[in-house]
Amino acid sequence: MNDFVHKPNSGSLVRNDRKTADNQPDHRGTASIRCPHCQRDSVHLLSAWVNTTKASGQRYFGIKFNVEQERAPQAAPVPEPPKQPVPEFPDDQVPF
Repeated sequence: MNDFVHKPNSGSLVRNDRKTADNQPDHRGTASIRCPHCQRDSVHLLSAWVNTTKASGQRYFGIKFNVEQERAPQAAPVPEPPKQPVPEFPDDQVPF
């Protein structure tokens, strides 16, 4: 796909222009799903086929999900504290 990042718990499907066989999906896309427990986002790859029911002839999407990668919630980086100089003691001033 591209570098577009979905908002949590949203996604999109687009028509698969590269389909060359019937077993390949008719539509492809991605979705970002946020875990309600740990607040981590995971990106899912979506594959969708247009199917038709035998009984009524109604069309529907059959969808398959694959986990692409996990992303931690975006947090501001924590700045490092400034380094303090270490005082030097002459050997005769060491208390032990």
